Amino acid sequence: MVNLETTQTIEAASGGEVGIVTFSVEVTDVSGCTGADEIVVSFDECAGIGDTYRNGSFTIAPNPNNGLFNFDLQLENIDNVDVVIFEFLNATVFEKRNSLGTDFKYQVDLSHLSLGIYYLQVSGKITLLTKKIVIQ
Repeated sequence: MVNLETTQTIEAASGGEVGIVTFSVEVTDVSGCTGADEIVVSFDECAGIGDTYRNGSFTIAPNPNNGLFNFDLQLENIDNVDVVIFEFLNATVFEKRNSLGTDFKYQVDLSHLSLGIYYLQVSGKITLLTKKIVIQ
């Protein structure tokens, strides 16, 4: 993106990128001296995928994280659930299928994945829970 703004404030769009985007800036003062720098901006998705809770709740800690986190699920009623973590484009990056019970604890390692936003979804016959995970 080339933007020849001459103001102190420049608005920049992500260009459809989700996650971490680096912008480079070069500034020239009235004497012709220049300076350059980069800024890293994290763009969240805007697809309307929000946190949902039906038949329980869960925590992800820490969140944001570096790809290593603990996941603690507490269901109100027993259910046979699937735990799936997927990226923005819906590719599955972690799954644990057919877990029966009401209490689940997992230690998850996604440190091999790219920085960005992922979604953890727990689904079953009576359960639907979704939460955003940020790896930074």
